[in-house]
Amino acid sequence: MGHPCKIVEMSTSKTGKHGHAKVNMMGIDIFTNKKYEDLCPSTHNMDVDIMVSVLSAMGEEYAVAVKMTGK
Repeated sequence: MGHPCKIVEMSTSKTGKHGHAKVNMMGIDIFTNKKYEDLCPSTHNMDVDIMVSVLSAMGEEYAVAVKMTGK
């Protein structure tokens, strides 16, 4: 199982010699603030085990709902 992260940066590269563009995502763990990065071909699906709804108010962020979506 992965880490619950807030995606803070996402970029897409151009197609390479093998024909697939890549998506580079950077996320910050919502509990530890540790940065994680993932690189995936843009034509592939990515698994998401948990979705967390975050409420942001007055400079503070709170997890308000957690939904299991994966296996």
